[in-house]
Amino acid sequence: MKEHWAAAWSGYAAGLAKFPSSLALRERAGILALGLHRFQDAAGLLAPVFAVAGSYEVKYSYGAALAMLGRDQEAREVLARISPAATFAVPAAMQLTLLAARAKNDNAALGCAEAAALAGRRPHPSRGHRSRSVASCRPKRRGFQTTRGLAAAGSCRQHAAL
Repeated sequence: MKEHWAAAWSGYAAGLAKFPSSLALRERAGILALGLHRFQDAAGLLAPVFAVAGSYEVKYSYGAALAMLGRDQEAREVLARISPAATFAVPAAMQLTLLAARAKNDNAALGCAEAAALAGRRPHPSRGHRSRSVASCRPKRRGFQTTRGLAAAGSCRQHAAL
């Protein structure tokens, strides 16, 4: 399996040598670099893509690469731009949890972890259910999970803004 990853990386490197300004190529190569634990390469490749047209996948991958490089403030700023309704909301909240824990901010870490757990339980839109994000839901009833989920998402967002 490792030889397939190495061949893919070699192919992307050759493509980048020929087409260094291709944003699509930089995006895919950056995401592969993150998967290969080449965090410096991932951050370098994804930075221009994020600046121009960052999808949620690019935002998450770039934020994760920054976090792995120890650039916590930048990582928080990037990860906070991911919508709570996006596919990458749960992984982004988990990265924010790890960043808060590394900063020894236990309350923010707990809030981000709760937001991630609650966001992970929401129904998927393809199953015919209406999706409600944790940060944007408005409680129609007073309930422990609903108000706690709002508080958790708020705590996570506050940590990202620090």
